[in-house]
Amino acid sequence: TRQRSPVPNAFPREIPGWLLPAEGAVLADLARGKRVLEIGSYCGLSTVCMGRTAEHVTACDYFDGRGTPRPDETLPKFEANIARYGLTDKVTICHPDELATLTGEFNLVFIDGAHEYEAVAVDCERAMNLLKTGGLLAFHDYKHPCHGGIKAIHGGQNCRVGLQLFPFGNLVVAGEALDAVVDGGAAA
Repeated sequence: TRQRSPVPNAFPREIPGWLLPAEGAVLADLARGKRVLEIGSYCGLSTVCMGRTAEHVTACDYFDGRGTPRPDETLPKFEANIARYGLTDKVTICHPDELATLTGEFNLVFIDGAHEYEAVAVDCERAMNLLKTGGLLAFHDYKHPCHGGIKAIHGGQNCRVGLQLFPFGNLVVAGEALDAVVDGGAAA
């Protein structure tokens, strides 16, 4: 097991996942001061990145690693990582079946669950029902050649029409007023 970095706010490299340090920094900037819904949390790598700066993160996952090369029970690892980073008061765990019952709106929804078209379409629809007006959607693995479902959703206009897209590496951020986000440095 890799050790937690002694450097405050360093990228949590010891947490398993596929998020790159630069992508984690973008997510942290996007989440700053916001209520965040994360769909697909795995072991908590992106959750920690966003949770450090967010007002609150609701982490939604089956916690069984079903979309990974090695499916496994991930909830104990997730909970341990959240506790190790002192985020237990800022992170709420949610089962995907509970998404329809969530109340309130989120300023940022980060989607990194299953990557097949149908699954991304369902996640996107759920996200749009919970996204605050003017809120942002962020997707991981947008440019990954094996995960075409994410790119296909945008091409098929399954998310709100009129959203601007801003790609950053393997992330893409979608929103109505992205110029302010990009100009403000959050995604630059």
